[in-house]
Amino acid sequence: MSTLISIKCYNTYIEDYILGVKGMAFKIDSKVDYSGLDKIMKNMARLTEREVSVGYDDTPHSDGNSMADIAGWQEEGVRARSGEEGAWHIPPRPFMDMASSIWASDIEKESAKVVSSALKGNESVLNKNLGLIGESGRESIQAAIDTQQFTKLSPTTIRIKRAKNSRFPETILVDSGKLYEGMSVKIK
Repeated sequence: MSTLISIKCYNTYIEDYILGVKGMAFKIDSKVDYSGLDKIMKNMARLTEREVSVGYDDTPHSDGNSMADIAGWQEEGVRARSGEEGAWHIPPRPFMDMASSIWASDIEKESAKVVSSALKGNESVLNKNLGLIGESGRESIQAAIDTQQFTKLSPTTIRIKRAKNSRFPETILVDSGKLYEGMSVKIK
């Protein structure tokens, strides 16, 4: 986009009857060229079609359940079969909600790079920047798990984890390490 302002000088004299001033007449024309704006708008429209998602998919865990199911049960909890109010088989441990809060600040920091690369139409840099945001999401989930600010494991769960020779018998949300390492990053 460019803005052109042209000033043309005429060799004629005019008389301004309102102000009583005599002098040289100037004609000012301005014209705005929006041709570059079309390209920018197309690039920004393409950006709205892009998406970064981080989470768990249907990849099977060694117990036969999908990673998405296991993550969901940990996030939202599973009520005890007794139906007793407040009784949990697996208490809610909202690690994904926590990760979203952590990730939001990273997205804010990286978004300027994404917009800049989109405005310039640089697809390879855009993909790289979206990939960095995805990796930041992965790290945010791990950081949320690392806080260990969730309902403590029951003694029974710790015993079961020890019997399975878990490397992390007292660590919340970490047993085999698949929940900690098994999230996927997808960029569309």
